[in-house]
Formats: sequence, structure tokens, C-alpha cells
Amino acid sequence: MEKYIVNTPEAALTKGERIEKGIWRPGIMDRFTDKLGVGSTTKLTEVRAPGARHLPQLRITSDPSRVIEDRDELEASLKAKNTGESVDDFRGRKVAAGMQLTRMLRNLDLEANPRDMLKTRLTHGTNIVLVDKEYLALPKAEQAMMAADGLITRMKHIPIMVAAADCAPIIIYDPKTETVGVFHAGYRGTVAGIARKGIETMAREYQCKPEDLIVSVGPYADGDSYEIDTGLLEQFRNQKNDDGEPAYTEDDLKKMFKPHPTDVAKVMYDNGEAIRLQAEKAGVNRENIEVSQLSTMKDNELLSSDRKEGFNNRDTLMAMAVLK
Repeated sequence: MEKYIVNTPEAALTKGERIEKGIWRPGIMDRFTDKLGVGSTTKLTEVRAPGARHLPQLRITSDPSRVIEDRDELEASLKAKNTGESVDDFRGRKVAAGMQLTRMLRNLDLEANPRDMLKTRLTHGTNIVLVDKEYLALPKAEQAMMAADGLITRMKHIPIMVAAADCAPIIIYDPKTETVGVFHAGYRGTVAGIARKGIETMAREYQCKPEDLIVSVGPYADGDSYEIDTGLLEQFRNQKNDDGEPAYTEDDLKKMFKPHPTDVAKVMYDNGEAIRLQAEKAGVNRENIEVSQLSTMKDNELLSSDRKEGFNNRDTLMAMAVLK
């Protein structure tokens, strides 16, 4: 799809997908705005916290330091990492991240409390958390450090989030049962089946039917830019379905992979197309799947890329969904 503007806070990126007030919005979810708030941060979602030197930057990781409250303990943890970051700088970044996420949440659901925003510790796996009353009763630090790459809920006004920076965020919504899930899908999570497992978990735990689901795949590193060893292609090729047949046809593999222009030991990989195929094979209708046309690598002025900017310099894309 044609991109019209890519450098203003009101950027209209495609006829459906767009940026409003610095927030990426998937067009496929527009018809559900009375029931669902959904979007992700971009480099245009910027606020400045007093005294913080690392701004504007939204940086959220699975670093255990982020849940340490005691100053001495936090200082020891930061010294052990040998990054040179002070406690005040670290906390300044944390405050700034909270401010940016709160700003986004205010645009998605005015009734939600920013203190209720939830994310887990990403592991590039397929663990999924069910956000219910039992989960909400856990201590905040335990919630934040739980190892999972997906969250699913039916609870209203409870924002659930996943982080990404080249990996793809996935939002799956069932308008009939009013269930929503957010999932983090890097190449490791995708080949392990995070999208399929998310759909299966929504069906098992909340009686969602795959044909009713609406799937949005957020911005990720596009298939023309993301190179990887040929071993990933072989992992997909060797996967079997429940009948013992190849899970992916050779035509499927051609949609996900292209030859590398110069290195025979590598291929170009399209994670969004792999997620689309996985969702279709799990029973989601193709017309109910939207894959972002934005690339973290090509549209780096809007979105941060681990590959392009490096781990220590990039921001974090935070995808959020909240039921109203």
C-alpha cells in the first residue's frame, strides 16, 4: 500500500493503517473502537521527563533491574551490568517510558488506569499468560517478570502489552466473545508457533472460534531487509502438522523466504508473511488478517530497529490492547 506521509505526528501511512497522535493504529480494528483500544508506540510518541538525559526514548526490556525498588540494590545491579548508567538515569528512563505509555493509553481507553498496564518477561518462546482475577492478585513484580510472550484477557480496562524492535507484535481480537490477546513474535517464536498457540489458547480457554478472530500483525523488519541463516528455512520445511504431513508447502516457503542477493548461506525472511500463513492454517480467514506495511528497518525514522540501530541505541515498540 502507498505511504503518503511518514514524518509528521498525523502521518497517514496507508488507507487503513496509520499514525495518529504519534500512535500506530491498525486499520483492521477500526470497526471495533467502541469495544477495543489498540495501538503501538512509535518514535513520534515522545514526552520528556524532568532530569532524564536519555529522552526521548522508550526503552523497555526484560532486565530484572526494572522491578527493583531499593536504591542500593538497584545500584548494585546496574554496576554489575557495567553499562555506566546511574540509578537516577535508569529511573528517569523508567519514568519516561511510563509517561509515554500513559499518553498512549489515554488515547485508547480513558477509563483504564495506567497502574494496571501489564507486560511479561519476553523469552522468544510460546508461553502465554491468562490475565484474570487470579493473575491480577499476584504481586506486580511477579507479574512483570513472568516468562511469557503472550497475554490473553477478557477483563475490561486492563491494558496488556508486548514489546518489539524488529520482531512483530500480534493483536488477536474476538468480537463475539470479547476476548483479546497480544503476542510477541520474533523468528524464534514464529517458527515455534506462537501465533498458532495463541489462537488455540483463545479457543480452548475462552471458546473463541478461529473463523471469528481478527488478527493484526504490527510493524516488523520486512522481508526485503531481514537476513538470516538458511537453518530457519529448514526448520519451517521440516515442521509437520497433526496428520504428519509437512506443515508448510514449498509455495508457502517461497512466500516467507527469498534468496539472499550475495550470500548462499543466508536467506531473506518475511516474519509477517510467516505469521499470516500460520494464522490461516490455524483457521483464521485470510480477509481477517492484516499485516503491517511498515518496516522497522525501512521506516526507521518512525520505528526502532535492533538490527539497524543496535541493542544499546534502539527504542522499544510497545503494542497495547485494552477492552472497553
